[in-house]
Amino acid sequence: NRWSQSFDIKEYDKSYNIIADMPGVIKKDVSINIDEDMLTIEGSRRVESDKEDKWYCREIQYGDFKRSFYLPENVNKDKITASLDNGVLQIEIQKIKPIKTKLKKINIT
Repeated sequence: NRWSQSFDIKEYDKSYNIIADMPGVIKKDVSINIDEDMLTIEGSRRVESDKEDKWYCREIQYGDFKRSFYLPENVNKDKITASLDNGVLQIEIQKIKPIKTKLKKINIT
């Protein structure tokens, strides 16, 4: 059983921020990994129930989730932080400062 959560991605001067809506998900049930240029967020949200439960309406999604994002070239993969608080996952990905090169004139001989 899969469900998908909503994500927002914001860009700032020095970082990118990924914000995910994950109500009912706890830290131990989420993993964030980087493989090459791909950031993957996966985990699960479980419902506590027993055989005695009688559901009248059940619209909340439970189960496993997985979402991947390509990372741009200008990120520092060693400077990524994440927090999960009140059902909101926030990932901050620091940018690498662009290398400024001086214009060098090549003389033709």
